Amino acid sequence: MTFAEYLRDKRKANGLTQKQAAQASGMSETQYQAYEQGRIVPKFETAYRLAHALRFSLDECAATIFVVVSQE
Repeated sequence: MTFAEYLRDKRKANGLTQKQAAQASGMSETQYQAYEQGRIVPKFETAYRLAHALRFSLDECAATIFVVVSQE
């Protein structure tokens, strides 16, 4: 699982559109879409804003991504 996939899953779990997630994160919808599509990887500061807006911890995210990658 990539950060982009994790981000999409959390957005959907919160019942948000990409536009709503972008607004909650303080960024444009286009920028948010780039993160969710995996075209760019966010810097830590941006990842923190995304995590706060979508109600997940970066620790949980990192652990999930690490576990999935290590099992592939």
